[in-house]
Amino acid sequence: MLTRPDRNAMLNLAGGALAAYGIVAFWCGCSLFTHWANISPATPDPAHGYIFLNDNHGSIRYFSRFAETSCSLLLWTSIPLVCVAMALTPKTDITVHSNRFSVGATWKRDDPHGTFLIGTAIGAIAAPLIIFLLGPPFVTWLNALGIVLG
Repeated sequence: MLTRPDRNAMLNLAGGALAAYGIVAFWCGCSLFTHWANISPATPDPAHGYIFLNDNHGSIRYFSRFAETSCSLLLWTSIPLVCVAMALTPKTDITVHSNRFSVGATWKRDDPHGTFLIGTAIGAIAAPLIIFLLGPPFVTWLNALGIVLG
């Protein structure tokens, strides 16, 4: 059984790692999307696999199944991971503000030993390794199963 300080440290470590991973994944997803949008054809090219329509604010491009799935996975998972990290991280001095049209809250992070920053460093370092080393085989495997996210 974990004591309260140990549980607090583990939650801060996990929250920091997830938050950093989510932010880096979002940045990588946006960067890859921009790169692939610049090199993808404006008309379908079935011979090279560019058949997935991607309409970005009126700019029509055709992505490959790998590019479409990669961008979708990165962008769909990054924001929820940051939200999970925010919910997971221990808080203190929670104040909820509400009025007729909105609800908001402010709090302080309950992190007396600074483990959130250690987790953030771990997540920021691990994210590119996971995204660029483990991501391509995973996306290729999904595509081989016939799964294309978009």
